[in-house]
Amino acid sequence: RNTIPPGRDLDFCLEVFDYTAYSPEAVRERSLIAPVRVASGPGWELDRLVGGAQTRCFELLRYRGRRPMALPHDDRCTLVIQTLGSSRLRAAESSTALVRGSACLCAAAAGATWVEPDGADCEALLCRPLSGVSKL
Repeated sequence: RNTIPPGRDLDFCLEVFDYTAYSPEAVRERSLIAPVRVASGPGWELDRLVGGAQTRCFELLRYRGRRPMALPHDDRCTLVIQTLGSSRLRAAESSTALVRGSACLCAAAAGATWVEPDGADCEALLCRPLSGVSKL
């Protein structure tokens, strides 16, 4: 079912956002959000891809590594989306296997939760509400 109002299709959007006055390099430079390293350890790294500078609602982090890492835990829920390889999320007595393309919502009350890669390179996106966001 098409939910786009008539006249508001892709061609309309491309006309509204006219970048023809800019070179492809200038558009790329103006729209690029550079990742910011927020933490790292032996065999893993955590980068912020989107945060408070871009939106007041959420942050998007990227975990890359071969070694276990504790998810940031500060009473916020976290949506974990596996984008490369496979891993296991472990919290207290339970665990959940993730493969590329799968996701899991970790409750804010879950306590310490670990991403444990299954030996090979692993990548996962972590989407969380920004700190201090109680309602939108």
